[in-house]
Order: sequence, then C-alpha cells, then structure tokens
Amino acid sequence: MFPKVNTSSSGGERADPRQSQPPLAPGKPGGTTIRLPLGGMAKLKEGERNELQQLFWSILDKKQAGFGGTALLGLYHLAVCDPSVDPARLSEEAVELLRAPDASPLVQISAFQVCGLLGERRALTQAIEAAQNGQNIALRVSAIAAVGALGGRDGLVVLRSLLREANPSVRTAVRTAIKRLEPGTNG
Repeated sequence: MFPKVNTSSSGGERADPRQSQPPLAPGKPGGTTIRLPLGGMAKLKEGERNELQQLFWSILDKKQAGFGGTALLGLYHLAVCDPSVDPARLSEEAVELLRAPDASPLVQISAFQVCGLLGERRALTQAIEAAQNGQNIALRVSAIAAVGALGGRDGLVVLRSLLREANPSVRTAVRTAIKRLEPGTNG
C-alpha cells in the first residue's frame, strides 16, 4: 500500500517519503529516460522533481493514450515528498480519467489506485461498477481495493456480494477490502 497524501488545500501532513514504493523509470518524450535514484522521488533534487512533475502534468494535459496511469502514479509518488504537487489537481485528473469513455483498463487501474490513496470519493460509483463488472481481473481487483478505501456501508454491501466470485484473486481482494471497511478491524 502507498503512503497517504493529504488532499486538503491547506497542505496538511505529508507521509514519510522513505515509505514510498520502488523508483519509477518513465519514458520521457523524445526517447530519453529519467532514472530515479535508489530511494525514489525523495532523493531527486528540486529541479529534477520539477522537471518530472512538468512531464507528468504535460502527459495528462495532452491526454497521451496509455501514459495517463503512469503519470498519475508518478505524480502521486512526487506528492509524497514534494509539497508543490497539487493533490487536489491530481485527484481531479484521476476522476476525469475514470470518467473518460476511451480510457484503457490499464489507465483505469492506476486511476482507481490514486483515487483510493487520495480518498477521492467521487470515484466510488465507478469503482463499484468496475468491481462488479470490470473488463478483466486486474481492473476488478484495483476497483475492489478502491471500494475498500472509499466505500463505507454501501461499499461493504457490494463487497460482501462479491465474496462468492469464482476467481480466487477477486475473492482475496474482496476479503482484504472488507477488512478495511468493517468496524473494529485493522484493515
């Protein structure tokens, strides 16, 4: 699980960047690759973080097919250690990608992850729909995790209805998501 980022406009607390996931190596337009140091985004210099942030926002602004998910996750990782990344804008972009009729399942998977991590409840309706009827198992599992992060009582009802799914990956994701939502558990 990724560390949480506060999406309030006041900035709030940032998660410890040492808890972030392994470094990303996104392709940069023009063919060059940006290599991240071991330890991820937190070890980048300010100018490098700014350049990477601009790259990710430009990918989202240009609606570059297939790269939206990478840009969302990259911006999330930057937001963990760089207060200049606007979590509200990131949240808005993730919701917009979920609502896009031509978004690929891979982009939707990343958008569900980011919405769940940011606590973006506007994604709950799409997450419930994809959890129940997603195009593939990976999309369903990501949507189920988002329902577990966002769902409340309505999400719990939906998740419980999915406990009888034939696919073991779906059932495992459902059980984990239920633990997050049930009162008194340490999900």
